[in-house]
Amino acid sequence: MLTTCPREKEVKALVERGQWPLAAPAELLAHAGSCRACSDAALVSQIFREARAHAGGPEHAVSPGMIWWRAQLRRRNEAMSRLERPALAAYFFALGLALVVTAAFLIAQARQGTGWLTQLKTLVMQALNLPALWDSALSGSGAAWITISALLTFLLIAATSIYLAIDRR
Repeated sequence: MLTTCPREKEVKALVERGQWPLAAPAELLAHAGSCRACSDAALVSQIFREARAHAGGPEHAVSPGMIWWRAQLRRRNEAMSRLERPALAAYFFALGLALVVTAAFLIAQARQGTGWLTQLKTLVMQALNLPALWDSALSGSGAAWITISALLTFLLIAATSIYLAIDRR
């Protein structure tokens, strides 16, 4: 027949809290040493407690706070990606507008003639002191060469700006 001790519940409670035998009162330790029911209860409770600790899953289970934080981060990133879509459309709109303005400027300058090129020639020659290079560029189809190179430079800068703006995501 199983015998029970009135102090057995105290021993089990200390084991469940992880305080047995270090935080147990000296009187209870002495009692458990002389009482077979209390010593067996302490032994069985410790074995079950260790088994539960190892059977509960991986040792480094993810805390609920970490799961909540990851969900919040995922939701914030999805919201940011939804906000970036109109920004990308704005970049392309700005590129198109810049191309239209550049084309309008070139057409307006072509209608006025090459008078503005001679003024630009004197400014560049004074600033850089490169008369031979400028004269060779303006001879024959030099004006077309300057216009094409200016347009290609603008397109290169615009494409690089768009690439860098998109790449920052």
